[in-house]
Amino acid sequence: MATDQPDPHRPGSPEAGLPSATHPGPPPGGPARRARNDSDGGSAPQPTVGRPAYDRFAIAALASGVLCLVPPLGLILGVIALVGIRRTGRRDRGPALAGMALSATGTLLMVLFFTTTGGEALRERLLKGLGQGSGQTSVTAGLEPRDCFDEPGAPKDPADLATYVVADIDEASCEDPHDGEVYGRFDLPAGAFPGDGEVVAVVDKWCTERTSSYSPDAWKLFGRARFNFYPPSEEDWARGERGAVCAFAPAEYGDRLTGSLRQDGDALDRHQRAYLDAAGQLNAALARVPLVDVEETLVHHQEWGSDVAGYLGLFAQDLRDHKWEGEAAPLAAELAEEADGVRGEWEKLAMLEDVDEFCDQWAVAEQTVADDVAGTVAALRTQLKLSTRRPVTTEYQYPPSPLLF
Repeated sequence: MATDQPDPHRPGSPEAGLPSATHPGPPPGGPARRARNDSDGGSAPQPTVGRPAYDRFAIAALASGVLCLVPPLGLILGVIALVGIRRTGRRDRGPALAGMALSATGTLLMVLFFTTTGGEALRERLLKGLGQGSGQTSVTAGLEPRDCFDEPGAPKDPADLATYVVADIDEASCEDPHDGEVYGRFDLPAGAFPGDGEVVAVVDKWCTERTSSYSPDAWKLFGRARFNFYPPSEEDWARGERGAVCAFAPAEYGDRLTGSLRQDGDALDRHQRAYLDAAGQLNAALARVPLVDVEETLVHHQEWGSDVAGYLGLFAQDLRDHKWEGEAAPLAAELAEEADGVRGEWEKLAMLEDVDEFCDQWAVAEQTVADDVAGTVAALRTQLKLSTRRPVTTEYQYPPSPLLF
């Protein structure tokens, strides 16, 4: 006979010990909470719904978003979590959405960091730290003005310099024979690597302008040494190392230096200093001749000719502005007039568009200095008790000796 009593052994029945579709069983780990049943006036077991565990992908997405370890990973984990939550009906969308939001923000910041100039300084410090951590560093790292060094890997034949890459530099005593002496060091501006050509141009200009501050009298320097420089490579730049080094090298390739080339500016009187300061700027402008043939970069040679003309004018003005004494006064006035006179020959270089015409005028400008100015330069140097022994320059040096002031 049928009965209304539930079968305690039928699966799905509350009395069977298994949860039914309408009455879930107690949460794992403890008995059901007891509550008062007002309908029958007594107390009866009242099952409660246990809180389900959070989706593991949702938790992973939230953790990834908070920690920002790999920003895009949080987005991926969040999407996986949402798909799983929708299928199972769980209620832990919050952690997944929060993780996705944080990861999206982190991803956006990461993109901005690597694509805008705003993050350059931080990015540079990061790359520099990575370079230091890997043990890599520029070969000139640690070299400072007054340091002397050897370059053991330098080629014996100067013809091999075109393909030579500096791989090793060893510090050396300036009193012993050595390959070079540092007279300047500076860091190029932060930013993206501008290219080897631009880096060389900036370093070349900076180094030539500072030869006279380290060794004021070019007549004591030229013939004995020439200036050289070590710009940062693209690999150095990627590590955050933008330092460039200026150094003196032996005038004759393959020779070695002995003793320091630094000259003590404090030993000069005010007239000597005034002349050497003015002449140093002009000599530096002459030395900035472009390193490539005129046929390749005529425009750069035109700019250089205009630059030299400008410094000839400044040299003449500096001579007039200083209060010379004794026999030096008329000599300085005469030299100022001569410098103004030859300036026009250098100004013509900036206006010549034909390579052959430029080279012909270049020779005229040089010869004019040698013929019209060199004698007065030597006479004024004699009066100021500066070096009067005109240096013998080599084929690797510019300006040649007759152009030195």
